[in-house]
Amino acid sequence: TSSLMDSRKLEYQQAFKTIDSDANGLLDMNELEIMFQKLNVKLSKEKLKKLVDQIDTDKNGYVDFDEFVILMERIRNHQKESDVKVIFDKLDTDHSGYLDTNELKRLMQQLGYQNIKDDEVNDMLTILDSNGDGKIQFEEFVDYYKKYQ
Repeated sequence: TSSLMDSRKLEYQQAFKTIDSDANGLLDMNELEIMFQKLNVKLSKEKLKKLVDQIDTDKNGYVDFDEFVILMERIRNHQKESDVKVIFDKLDTDHSGYLDTNELKRLMQQLGYQNIKDDEVNDMLTILDSNGDGKIQFEEFVDYYKKYQ
């Protein structure tokens, strides 16, 4: 929603001003390096440069506020995906890399659906299983999670 984005944009503006130590309206590699250090994110200079190259739409070697918003949203989305991976890994009890009907049934029972029938579990699997292989891969789980988040 736009009001949520507006409130995030305000947070981003405050963060941008704090990081922009020389107050020139642009973040240089040094300022970004300091920001990532404060966030406890380990990035090599090469990775940081590659990241800046990806978001530096005007190719001036600096990150302006609009580019900073793109960067922060990428970080936010990556964090969400990491959280989803933790959930997925807990559900994937046999560590196969996918969820099968038994794991899906266990999940539903943990969510309070003790009397869920096998055909209901199969229906759920069909909904989540976008490639039709009878299993729920992590990507399918993420897609579903993002849709209903």
